Amino acid sequence: MTLCIAPQCSKPENPDNSVFCQTCGSELLLEGRYRVTKLIGQGGFGKTYEVREVVRATGTSNSGIPKVLKVLTDQQPKAVELFTREAQVLSQLRHPGIPQVDTDGHFIFWPRDSQTALHCLIMEKIEGLDLCGYMKQRQFRPISEQLALEWLMQIMTILNEVHGQLFFHRDIKPSNIMLRPDGQLVLIDFGAVRAVTQTYMAKQGAQGITGIHSMGFTPPEQMNGQAVMQSDFYALGRTWVYLLTGKEPTDSSIYDPYNDQCQWRESATHISPPLANLVDDLMARLPKDRPANTQIILQRLRTLDREFEQSRQQTEVSQGSNPPPFPQSSATPSSAAQPPPVPPSNVPPTDIQAPPEALPIYTPPSTAPFSTSQPSAGVPPTDIQAPGYSTPSHPPNQPSQPQQSPPPLTSSAHELEEANRQIKTAWIAGTVTTVITLLAMLVLSGSEEGGLLWIDVLLTASFTFGIYKKIRACAVLMLIYFILSKLLQIIAALEADAGINPIAIGFGGLFLYFYAQGVKGTYTYHRLSNQQQP
Repeated sequence: MTLCIAPQCSKPENPDNSVFCQTCGSELLLEGRYRVTKLIGQGGFGKTYEVREVVRATGTSNSGIPKVLKVLTDQQPKAVELFTREAQVLSQLRHPGIPQVDTDGHFIFWPRDSQTALHCLIMEKIEGLDLCGYMKQRQFRPISEQLALEWLMQIMTILNEVHGQLFFHRDIKPSNIMLRPDGQLVLIDFGAVRAVTQTYMAKQGAQGITGIHSMGFTPPEQMNGQAVMQSDFYALGRTWVYLLTGKEPTDSSIYDPYNDQCQWRESATHISPPLANLVDDLMARLPKDRPANTQIILQRLRTLDREFEQSRQQTEVSQGSNPPPFPQSSATPSSAAQPPPVPPSNVPPTDIQAPPEALPIYTPPSTAPFSTSQPSAGVPPTDIQAPGYSTPSHPPNQPSQPQQSPPPLTSSAHELEEANRQIKTAWIAGTVTTVITLLAMLVLSGSEEGGLLWIDVLLTASFTFGIYKKIRACAVLMLIYFILSKLLQIIAALEADAGINPIAIGFGGLFLYFYAQGVKGTYTYHRLSNQQQP
């Protein structure tokens, strides 16, 4: 059976010996070589079909590879631009971890009696399932460290190919990584890919870049339209947090939304510190704090892999060097000269032997460069557990050195932490001010003064929420509004000869300081967030 892809066709099913649709008259043999056999999926932008390619003698052909046809039904200019860009990029990339597209795989199809063309893309069919489906099938059980290292090496090799052609993906997430049945990972959905060109950099400065946002995986600079190559590393780090914990990066058990920090290590205690440090480096908040390029990451992964293999071999050697279970008793000089007694031939063999001497208790050497203890009960179950793996920081024949403390935070990280603290102080002060004003309005309800307090409640609540969302304008307006309101209160008190309460002056000064800190914090936060690579 051959399917017609014309959107208006009411009966797309046709026999295989037809060249044109028997219902609408549209062509069935696309580009003279493809027959559509099955609808695989559809969404808001288009449909995906399985196709069969007829063998031909000219041109580039990969007729032996299963293929799919992507048909774009959304005719918006931006959708067409992204679709066309995906076709161009995939036709230039050649890697087992990237879907193959022939140079002539992108074409335009005109349905019969239609004024609207369909953009089509023939590409390799990736058998398997994406990593979201993989984790769902595993009931979100975390993957092992060895598998995490292997997969990260695969994906980074793919990214090395993509970045080497001056492209970056911009939408790495578990659903865009496929796992083939043979274990090979494939990076898909190149619709959001961009090329690093002078035109792109100019558009980036003018905020003329299409935003691609995937909650929990998109880096802060990309949310602001300032994506760079290191933005792919952030998304990759968040993806590996998902694989190593079985939890979405925005899960409340590992994510602090206020400070925008992913505190995932306690949910992945089976991971050694060196690999955990690499994942944290990948998703550093500022691009300049992430690894500079794929080669640096690949080198760190190779080092981790060697250390992991050394640790595994040392474990095997240690387990294979156990003393024999039945040690020989010490022989005296007199007995050593005598031949061992030969049992009588008339004694029948038996399965039961005389009980041997007590087994000695084997104790591993104290100088072993790694621990042979089993993982703790709190370790999530994984497919592969390397017994007591830890990465040695010294050669195996040398004594171990004291474990080094983690590197201190960078100055940028310190500034960001301080800015978040200042913002938090300001919005808490705003919340207190709003609550006090609301209580005063309830107490003075019915009076003219109480009727006007609802304006204060509305304004302070709005400014407070803006500060919580780190909006600089709201922090500045809150400071100005607080100063003006206090000045008016002082003027009113002086005109009424009521005097000024020193306690109120003290609290006013304290809250003024809090709001000034909010202004400083929001400006610092945005300055650091908008920083690009050095």
